[in-house]
Amino acid sequence: MKILAVDDDPVFGAILETVLRYHGFSDVTVVDSGPKALKLVQSAHPKFDCIFVDIKMPEMDGIELTGILRAIDPSRRTQIVMVTAMSERQHIDRAFLAGADDYISKPLDEMEFKVRLASIARIEAERQRNLAMQQALTSANQRQHLIEFEDALTLPDRAGGIPYAALRNHFKTISRL
Repeated sequence: MKILAVDDDPVFGAILETVLRYHGFSDVTVVDSGPKALKLVQSAHPKFDCIFVDIKMPEMDGIELTGILRAIDPSRRTQIVMVTAMSERQHIDRAFLAGADDYISKPLDEMEFKVRLASIARIEAERQRNLAMQQALTSANQRQHLIEFEDALTLPDRAGGIPYAALRNHFKTISRL
């Protein structure tokens, strides 16, 4: 999973990166401002799967950054998690209204953070499975037009399976009866 952490405090940014790597997330990038995060998000290929954002930052606060990120990604493919010491109800409400998916208070509680990371990973795994199924369906839909209904298809040997020619002969025999 590709993760971006945005926090103007370099100590907390390093701690967050260390904790994420400890929990098995190796593709972690840390930046110290909203403008840097936007520039990175717009040029990132593949896109980030999860972005951790601090609320209180100079230049651009995390809620403003979240709103811009949601405008860039209206399908909400990227999970945005606020990680901040600002725990007042007004900040939490503004963060969710801007498009945040989750909200974690600083200082990080180890067990809570571990559970939230597991949830983020499950959501991303499910998104990847859905994407693979959509691609398989698209591929099958494209192939369907290559075969006509009357075309004989040879199926792999399966117990109880009847070859097409035998099935056709069987139906001819039944119709005579």
